[in-house]
Amino acid sequence: MKCRPIAKIRGFSLVELLVVIAIIAILAGLLLPALAASKRRANAVVCINNQRQLVTAWRLYSLDNNDELVVNNPANTFTPTGGVLPSWSLGNHIYGSPDGTNVSLLMSNRVGSLGSFVQSVRLFRCPSDKSQTKLSNGRPYPRLRSYSMPRMLNGFPIDIAGYNSEVFRKHSDLQRVKRSDWIVFMDTHEDSIGTCSFTPLRDAVTGFWGKYPASRHGRAGTLGYDDGHAEVKKWVDDRTVVPVVGNFPPVADQFTNPDFRYVYSHSQKVREDAGFDDEVW
Repeated sequence: MKCRPIAKIRGFSLVELLVVIAIIAILAGLLLPALAASKRRANAVVCINNQRQLVTAWRLYSLDNNDELVVNNPANTFTPTGGVLPSWSLGNHIYGSPDGTNVSLLMSNRVGSLGSFVQSVRLFRCPSDKSQTKLSNGRPYPRLRSYSMPRMLNGFPIDIAGYNSEVFRKHSDLQRVKRSDWIVFMDTHEDSIGTCSFTPLRDAVTGFWGKYPASRHGRAGTLGYDDGHAEVKKWVDDRTVVPVVGNFPPVADQFTNPDFRYVYSHSQKVREDAGFDDEVW
């Protein structure tokens, strides 16, 4: 009985392997952007949820404190006797500052804190915010806060150049101004997060961000409003979308920027003695 010869197993040729690798590379090139977009959308959903919970905490604070808004004093704002004024977020979260990694500055139950109304310190940080601060030991740590509050909402009324905004102390004060959708928290650019409050500055002919909004959700950032809703706001002007470089963003006139106009009109109210009408652009 003759045995049949064992058939030789033919392997892939180099050309065939290269074709397979090319196909895999093409598929990866098609899939990776879609996966990145899906992750970006998922992070935006988490960021919106953070903002909603923070606004809820902000409203609960007012209800528990006779309609008074949570205090919103920037770092190093002192009393006449030299003490630091209370605030929902103490310290300065600029690059290199240990304040940016200090949980107690956000979560303690001190006077003026939202800590007793917030379940986790993670709510103060956008999941797409990957910024870190390097401390004196040379090691980088993630910063804890991504959001800022308009100075108009119970901030210290410092009259700096161009600062013409009213300051509201009670939640009911917001009803005096016939506008809707007041911004309570703004997702803030990594390079300009700094202290807890932000103030878009303008006069009759010029305007400046003060602090840039974040644009890490695909040329968009999140905003939380006093009625409890939050949204991803798509920015339409290139002057709003500045890269993260590790230094404060450039100072540039934003008066004709529609993004600036939107944020300003939903977060500031010009005082009557400012000398111009904030409804006129």
